[in-house]
Amino acid sequence: MQKGSERVLAGLVGLNVALQVFDGVATYAGLRAGIAEGNPLLAASMHWLGITPALVIFIGVIGGTLAHGIVGLFIGPIILAVAWELLTAWVRDDEVRVVPSDAESDARDISAVVGEA
Repeated sequence: MQKGSERVLAGLVGLNVALQVFDGVATYAGLRAGIAEGNPLLAASMHWLGITPALVIFIGVIGGTLAHGIVGLFIGPIILAVAWELLTAWVRDDEVRVVPSDAESDARDISAVVGEA
């Protein structure tokens, strides 16, 4: 039994090293290409997935794992990231709504009348 555990551990360490080397090469290539973030894969994923603070992801990992075990490890951050994006969109929406003042509506009325004449 010990032999199988050592093989799994060696495989995981090898996978980790391979991923770290790949990430380093991608970051180096991105910096050479002039990408400000460095790693082009990270920049592309930020563009498509949005920017969620790392603390929100970490809380999602911990909360999901405590609530649902190994499945929650993956589901928790996703649910919390979606909730975070919805919350920030809702807050930004409140800031964007602007009621036109009387001067702006008067200017629109005048331009409509002048345009018709």
